[in-house]
Amino acid sequence: MHEFKLIADLLNKIQHGQIIDVTCGPGTITECNIIFTSPMHKLPKIFISILSGSSNADYGKLTVFAFQITTSSFILRIANAADVTLMPSIMWLAISL
Repeated sequence: MHEFKLIADLLNKIQHGQIIDVTCGPGTITECNIIFTSPMHKLPKIFISILSGSSNADYGKLTVFAFQITTSSFILRIANAADVTLMPSIMWLAISL
Protein backbone atom coordinates (compact mmCIF):
# COMPACT_ATOMS: atom_id res chain seq x y z
CA MET A 1 0.00 0.00 0.00
CA HIS A 2 2.92 2.35 0.75
CA GLU A 3 4.15 1.96 -2.86
CA PHE A 4 0.79 3.21 -4.21
CA LYS A 5 1.05 6.35 -2.08
CA LEU A 6 4.57 7.01 -3.40
CA ILE A 7 3.37 6.62 -6.98
CA ALA A 8 0.35 8.87 -6.35
CA ASP A 9 2.60 11.51 -4.76
CA LEU A 10 4.95 11.38 -7.75
CA LEU A 11 2.10 11.66 -10.26
CA ASN A 12 0.84 14.78 -8.46
CA LYS A 13 4.23 16.38 -9.17
CA ILE A 14 4.21 15.73 -12.94
CA GLN A 15 2.09 17.34 -15.63
CA HIS A 16 2.38 17.08 -19.39
CA GLY A 17 0.76 18.18 -22.60
CA GLN A 18 0.97 18.44 -26.35
CA ILE A 19 0.17 21.21 -28.81
CA ILE A 20 -0.55 20.09 -32.37
CA ASP A 21 0.55 22.00 -35.51
CA VAL A 22 1.61 25.38 -34.12
CA THR A 23 1.92 27.88 -36.98
CA CYS A 24 5.35 29.53 -36.72
CA GLY A 25 6.04 32.29 -39.23
CA PRO A 26 9.51 32.74 -40.72
CA GLY A 27 11.95 34.68 -38.55
CA THR A 28 9.51 34.96 -35.63
CA ILE A 29 8.99 33.75 -32.08
CA THR A 30 5.58 32.17 -31.46
CA GLU A 31 4.21 32.00 -27.91
CA CYS A 32 1.77 29.53 -26.36
CA ASN A 33 0.48 30.08 -22.83
CA ILE A 34 0.50 26.78 -20.91
CA ILE A 35 -1.67 26.60 -17.78
CA PHE A 36 -1.26 23.58 -15.50
CA THR A 37 -4.40 21.62 -14.63
CA SER A 38 -3.54 22.15 -10.96
CA PRO A 39 -0.83 24.38 -9.46
CA MET A 40 2.52 22.81 -8.66
CA HIS A 41 3.70 22.89 -5.04
CA LYS A 42 6.99 24.52 -6.12
CA LEU A 43 8.53 25.90 -9.29
CA PRO A 44 8.73 23.07 -11.86
CA LYS A 45 11.47 22.09 -14.27
CA ILE A 46 10.14 22.20 -17.84
CA PHE A 47 11.17 19.79 -20.61
CA ILE A 48 10.08 20.53 -24.19
CA SER A 49 10.38 18.51 -27.39
CA ILE A 50 9.55 19.26 -31.03
CA LEU A 51 7.50 16.59 -32.81
CA SER A 52 7.30 16.42 -36.60
CA GLY A 53 6.95 13.73 -39.20
CA SER A 54 8.36 16.07 -41.84
CA SER A 55 11.61 15.38 -43.68
CA ASN A 56 12.02 19.14 -44.28
CA ALA A 57 15.45 20.11 -42.91
CA ASP A 58 14.09 23.57 -41.98
CA TYR A 59 12.54 21.99 -38.88
CA GLY A 60 16.11 21.87 -37.56
CA LYS A 61 15.98 25.67 -37.44
CA LEU A 62 13.34 25.66 -34.69
CA THR A 63 14.24 26.27 -31.07
CA VAL A 64 11.77 25.77 -28.22
CA PHE A 65 12.11 27.13 -24.70
CA ALA A 66 10.11 27.94 -21.58
CA PHE A 67 9.67 31.53 -20.39
CA GLN A 68 8.11 33.05 -17.25
CA ILE A 69 7.76 29.74 -15.40
CA THR A 70 5.48 29.87 -12.34
CA THR A 71 3.81 27.21 -10.19
CA SER A 72 0.63 27.57 -12.27
CA SER A 73 1.82 28.21 -15.83
CA PHE A 74 4.61 29.00 -18.28
CA ILE A 75 4.98 30.50 -21.72
CA LEU A 76 6.24 28.10 -24.36
CA ARG A 77 8.21 29.92 -27.05
CA ILE A 78 9.12 28.60 -30.49
CA ALA A 79 11.78 30.53 -32.42
CA ASN A 80 11.72 29.89 -36.17
CA ALA A 81 15.01 30.81 -37.87
CA ALA A 82 13.84 29.37 -41.20
CA ASP A 83 12.71 31.46 -44.18
CA VAL A 84 9.42 29.56 -44.38
CA THR A 85 6.39 28.99 -42.14
CA LEU A 86 6.67 25.76 -40.17
CA MET A 87 3.99 23.87 -38.21
CA PRO A 88 5.59 21.70 -35.53
CA SER A 89 3.78 19.89 -32.77
CA ILE A 90 5.22 20.35 -29.29
CA MET A 91 5.26 18.03 -26.29
CA TRP A 92 6.05 19.36 -22.80
CA LEU A 93 6.63 17.89 -19.37
CA ALA A 94 6.64 19.80 -16.06
CA ILE A 95 8.17 18.17 -12.95
CA SER A 96 8.02 19.71 -9.50
CA LEU A 97 10.01 17.56 -7.05
